[in-house]
This record gives sequence, C-alpha cells and structure tokens, in this order.
Amino acid sequence: SVATFNVENLFDSSDPHPSDLPLPSRSQYELDLTKTASAIQAMGAPTIVGLQEVENIGILGKLVQQDSISGFNYQPFLVEGTDSRGIDVAYLVRADQAS
Repeated sequence: SVATFNVENLFDSSDPHPSDLPLPSRSQYELDLTKTASAIQAMGAPTIVGLQEVENIGILGKLVQQDSISGFNYQPFLVEGTDSRGIDVAYLVRADQAS
C-alpha cells in the first residue's frame, strides 16, 4: 500500500533552522516525532509513505527509530527541494516489502 502525509513543518530543535517559524523545543520535536510515527502505524504501516514538509534526512532517521514503527524496517529517502522555508519531500519505504 501507498500513503501520503503532510507532516506540516516537521523541523528538529537544532540550528540552523531554515524557516521563519519558531524553532520547536526539544520536547515539542520529540512529541512531533511520536505523533507522526503513531499516525503512520495507524495507517497500517504502508509499504511506501510520501511525506511533505520535512526539514532534513536526520529527522527521518529519528522518525523511523520511533517505537511504534521501528519494527517495520522503513528506509528514509529525502528529496531536497528549493523551498525558501527549507521544507522538502521524503519517502519512507519498507525494505521488507518493496522490491
């Protein structure tokens, strides 16, 4: 299965911060990761998840390590964009199902 998910400015709590939006606190960033992973799990852990509005590949690495989805063996891929706010698109692909 395939899903798409706009994660609405999924930024980490570290500088440099490419957006005019306020830098999230560490606890807010961790909560955002937990909520995003839980939502992916609630979708049934699709084989491919397209994500919009992600800041960087590091965030994706942390996302796929969240307890609720870590067992699904997602591999993250980031497509660097040219958006002035620093948001990119990304894909999470279940390596155990995609070929």
